[in-house]
Amino acid sequence: MLITLHIADDFLKEKKDGTLQRLFTYPVNTNLVILGKIVPYYIINVFQFILMMLVGVYVMSHIISFSFNLGEHRWHMVPVTIVVAAATTGYGVLVAAFAKTTEQASTLAATGAVLMAVFGGIMVPHAIMPVVLKKAAVISPMYWAHQAYLDIFLRSAPFCRIAPKLIVLTVFAGICFYIAGRRVKWI
Repeated sequence: MLITLHIADDFLKEKKDGTLQRLFTYPVNTNLVILGKIVPYYIINVFQFILMMLVGVYVMSHIISFSFNLGEHRWHMVPVTIVVAAATTGYGVLVAAFAKTTEQASTLAATGAVLMAVFGGIMVPHAIMPVVLKKAAVISPMYWAHQAYLDIFLRSAPFCRIAPKLIVLTVFAGICFYIAGRRVKWI
């Protein structure tokens, strides 16, 4: 979720200096322009995950004398990471589409990330949450991503158990991209 602010900041800078409007005047499909702006952030999200995994496996295991278990079905990390990166990028583009200033983008991104983390079981483990918050957790995309990774690392879950979480995250990403795409076209 940290990349959300960077996405929004870049969009806002381009809106302010007129670059985005000039791009939309070229004889290129608007969706292609937006896709060209989104793909680098998506790739950065994937590389961030790879870097975190490398640090977890090769660096932290030497510091804490505890090996990092990747789980029985390591290859499940690929589809989960692809979908989580899409959801994160979608949220960033959504914030960028609605924010009018860098301060607004910062507030929306940070507040949204913190709320999603609280409800998603990132800040407070889902297992010890009150029943009301456990039920409310399903509104957070971080909950679904966290549960998918826990299924891989701790539960050795088969892909059929992870797939519903990926569907929820894909729908979230799709909604974010759709709303942002509709909004950005009218800048």
